[in-house]
Amino acid sequence: MRSGRPAPPTQRDNIEAVAMDMWEPHIQSVRTHLPHGGAKIVFDKFHIVKHLHEAVDKVRRTEHRVLLRQADQRLGGAHRRTRAAN
Repeated sequence: MRSGRPAPPTQRDNIEAVAMDMWEPHIQSVRTHLPHGGAKIVFDKFHIVKHLHEAVDKVRRTEHRVLLRQADQRLGGAHRRTRAAN
């Protein structure tokens, strides 16, 4: 499949898993060209962790904005307090 041409059916039928990043064109290609392709996709650990960190950061930022609107400074300046204590 790398050359742009699908692998012959005999090779496609023997593929058990396809490791990849989370780029949608790659996902769609595997789903299109492999029997039960969606069930054979394995995302690499780097991209899983990256998406997890982005999701946690998004929640943290949202929570921080809510707390600031309530004049709650618990999350603000924590790095300055830690440095000052050292």
